[in-house]
Amino acid sequence: MYTAILHLSKNTTVPCSLCIVGELFKFAHASFYYDEMVRDYLPRINPETELLIHYVDDFFLMTHDPEKAKTFLETMNKGIPEYNCFANAAKTNTNFKVNEDGSLTLDEHKDWMAWCGVLINTTNLEVRSDYTRYASKKIRDHLSIITHPRPLLNLHQLMRRAVVLKCQPIFLDCQVQSEKTVLCNVYQVFLLLAVKTHTALRTLQLRGLRLRKYTKFLHCLILQSARYFHSRARAKCRENQSKDASTSFTVPLELCTWLCCHAYGRVLQSKDPRGYQLLVKILSSQTCTLSDTMGLQLMKRCLKATTASGCQPIMRLKC
Repeated sequence: MYTAILHLSKNTTVPCSLCIVGELFKFAHASFYYDEMVRDYLPRINPETELLIHYVDDFFLMTHDPEKAKTFLETMNKGIPEYNCFANAAKTNTNFKVNEDGSLTLDEHKDWMAWCGVLINTTNLEVRSDYTRYASKKIRDHLSIITHPRPLLNLHQLMRRAVVLKCQPIFLDCQVQSEKTVLCNVYQVFLLLAVKTHTALRTLQLRGLRLRKYTKFLHCLILQSARYFHSRARAKCRENQSKDASTSFTVPLELCTWLCCHAYGRVLQSKDPRGYQLLVKILSSQTCTLSDTMGLQLMKRCLKATTASGCQPIMRLKC
C-alpha cells in the first residue's frame, strides 16, 4: 500500500492510498472468481472418481458420467452471463460427440487431450508436454545468445536454462507416470534442446563461426547437458518427498545420456548433415558404446521413446 496525491483538477488535489496489483494477485483473484462460478453453476463432481480443474479461465473435466459431461458442455457453450463467462467453441476440445438423440459417442482414437500446454491421457491421466503450441513460433526469436558479447561461451548457460525450465516433476515422476511416458518426455526435452542449440549455432555460423573447429567443445557441451538434466530431474522429483525418501526420477544416467546423444544426432543430421557431419558421427559412436553397456531390455525401452508420436512436432519446429 502506497500513499499518493491524486490530482482531480488544476487546483484540487486529494491524498489517497494506492494498492499495486501484480500478476500473482490477478491470477489469484480470477481463480476465486471462477471457483464461485463452479460452485453455483457447474455440475457437482465426485472427487474420488472425477476431476474438474481450471487454470484461471481454462476448464478441464474428466468424468465417467455421460450426462454430467453433456451438462457441463452445454452449460459452457451456452455461457454464464452472470459471470461474463462464454466458451470459445473453436477452442473447445472433447473426446466424444453428442448425437441427435442426446447420447454420447466416444472417440476411441483420441487418447490425449490438450489443455494449457500439456497433453493429458484420458485413460490413465499421464501427462506429456504439448509441443504443437510452438508450431507457429520461431525458436530464434526466443534466444538471447545472438546479442551476447561472448555467444559461444553463453551457449552453455542457454542450454542449462532450457534444461531447468523443462525439469518439471509432473513429467518426470516415475511414481505418477509410466516409465514409457517418462522416457518419452525426457527424449522430447532433449529434442527441443537440440533444436535450440542448432538455432543458436546457425546464427553464429552467419557471423563467421566454423563448426568443425568446435566439434569437441560441442560434444562435451551435449554430454554436460545430459548430466545436468539428470541431476536436476532427480533433485526436482525429490523436493515433494520426505527427507529420507529416494528420488522418484529413477531413469539411470546412462539412459539419459543415450537419449540425449540420440536426440542431438537426429536433429543435427536432419538440419545440416554436412555441417554437423563429424559431430553426428561422434554422437552415433557414443550411442553405440552406451548401447553395449545398457543391455537389450533398456535399449528396447529407449527405442520406443524415440518413435513416440509426440516427437514429430518438435522436428518440424521453425528455427
